[in-house]
This record gives sequence, C-alpha cells and structure tokens, in this order.
Amino acid sequence: MGELTPSSIFNGRTQSWLIIQYLSEPVKVGDGAWKINLVANLVIFENGDQVGRGIPFNKTVFVRAVEPPLQPLNNASELEKKIYNARKNGLEIYRIQDLDLN
Repeated sequence: MGELTPSSIFNGRTQSWLIIQYLSEPVKVGDGAWKINLVANLVIFENGDQVGRGIPFNKTVFVRAVEPPLQPLNNASELEKKIYNARKNGLEIYRIQDLDLN
C-alpha cells in the first residue's frame, strides 16, 4: 500500500481513503494464522481534487496471533507506543499478496 501512496500524502497536500467493497470471512491457514481476501480501492485526492483517482487494491492479507505486549511505561518512546498500539489486540499482518481473481 505504501508503494501506491504518493509522497505528497505526508506533507498534507494529498489525502487518501481506502474504500473496502468486500472483505471475506477469515480462513484458517495454520495454527493461529488466517487469510482474508480484500477487494478495495485506494482513492487519492490531490491538490483539492474533489473526485479523486481510484487505484484497485485487491489483496489477500495474512494475519497471525501474537502475544500482546505489556502496556508501555509512562516514559515510553513514541515508537514503543506505536508498536504497542499495533499489537495490543494480539494480531499482526505478516504478508500481503495480490488477490488471485481466477
């Protein structure tokens, strides 16, 4: 998804929305691991454009259970807080690949 996102998104001149059209039920692919099929469009709005430009984002997302981390201490760095927030629900994305539509 990062490769599809223009760098101008980081300076505030561009906005993006991921519009999900279909999200499958999780399918178990291993012990504590699942895959989910996602059909979506990444819509990019640049320089005040009201219509936007849609980029297909059709992927299979693989997730696995992880041990939730301990809550960070009050003096934790911003990176430690972000890692905690990403993993506190006990799941992590470990692979994203193009959705096979055949």
